[in-house]
Amino acid sequence: MRVSEPSYRAKCRRWVRLSGPATHGLAFDVAKLVGVTGGILAISLATYAYYEAPSRKWLRRQWNDKRIVIALLTGLTVAVLASLHYT
Repeated sequence: MRVSEPSYRAKCRRWVRLSGPATHGLAFDVAKLVGVTGGILAISLATYAYYEAPSRKWLRRQWNDKRIVIALLTGLTVAVLASLHYT
């Protein structure tokens, strides 16, 4: 199909119409950038406040001086047993 054929031009026009207008304007682009960045920041802060910080506090309470040794030994035991199982 050649570029100068009418059917090719019609297909191109149809595609452009389906994809929307090509020009928005600078204000729309800046507003979209600020909105998307603000949404990402809000999600990041929410996950930090409701998941990361409380879990860190909980883990620090669990891993006091006595339990840290038990946790490390348990992890080491699991690693050794897993390596023996898969060798």
